[in-house]
Amino acid sequence: MAVRDLSPSSWVAPAVGRLAIAIQHSADDSDPIPMDVWINNYSPSSDEMIDLASGFNAIAVDSTHGRIICFIPPRGNTAVMTLKGVTGDTGIPLNPQGPTVISLPATSPYTTFGITCAGDVVGCRLIVI
Repeated sequence: MAVRDLSPSSWVAPAVGRLAIAIQHSADDSDPIPMDVWINNYSPSSDEMIDLASGFNAIAVDSTHGRIICFIPPRGNTAVMTLKGVTGDTGIPLNPQGPTVISLPATSPYTTFGITCAGDVVGCRLIVI
């Protein structure tokens, strides 16, 4: 398993954020597949609950040092959600109950992204590492 440092080494770490994902296939009874560990050595480590309204929702992120976004909708959500860069684009459909992980570039940090919802979605978790 490799460690991918998503932050410039010159940063002084107020906190270190790490994200690791393991994949295991029950059908073949194998050990988990080792995935890279993503590290941000200047992590803002923001963890907040947000509510999304029906329609377009612009979501601000800490673009100064945030490199990984974890978006987790609430269990039981059935509202259709689409990840957007801007309100007019086609976007990418999201699993209404599954987590989404987005890795942001260090060279041109992103400040907002959008999610359109077919209905209100209360209790989404937004973690920025």
